[in-house]
Amino acid sequence: MQPPEQPAVQTSTHAVSLGASEVRKQYVADHEAEADREWACLTLLAEHAPGLAPRPLRREDGETPVIVMERLPGAHLRSE
Repeated sequence: MQPPEQPAVQTSTHAVSLGASEVRKQYVADHEAEADREWACLTLLAEHAPGLAPRPLRREDGETPVIVMERLPGAHLRSE
């Protein structure tokens, strides 16, 4: 059974939307460097240590960069 989609969570640098099979992380304007770093880290981990971190699926460049990665099974670390 796949987890349901959940509403986006907004932080000061990005919003996270959890889909059934992927996570979409949309950075606010002027935070391209953070998106660059995350994409670089995810692609290196996928190449050299597969399974350690979510697999990067795609990157959408624009006014607000977006990183899309696979959603891994597990529980939230933040208490609700």
